[in-house]
Amino acid sequence: MDFLAQEQEAMLQEFWEFDRKLIHENYRNIVEKIEGQASLIRRVFFDFSAEIILRKVKVLARKKDCQYNNPIAGCPARSHSY
Repeated sequence: MDFLAQEQEAMLQEFWEFDRKLIHENYRNIVEKIEGQASLIRRVFFDFSAEIILRKVKVLARKKDCQYNNPIAGCPARSHSY
């Protein structure tokens, strides 16, 4: 099957365009997947960090309550020795 030079050039151009779009779409999908995973990792890290901070605040608040001998906070009874 013989093609004219113009026809062959047009076909090659169509093949190049098809390959370019296919490769571009493939890498765009990869980047979107990575960005989605990064977003998930950020959310998990933020939630985990917030939980740690909340626990520390609760511990510090309880220590402060116990420092002032607050029985509502569940602090152990302290005997005062003078």
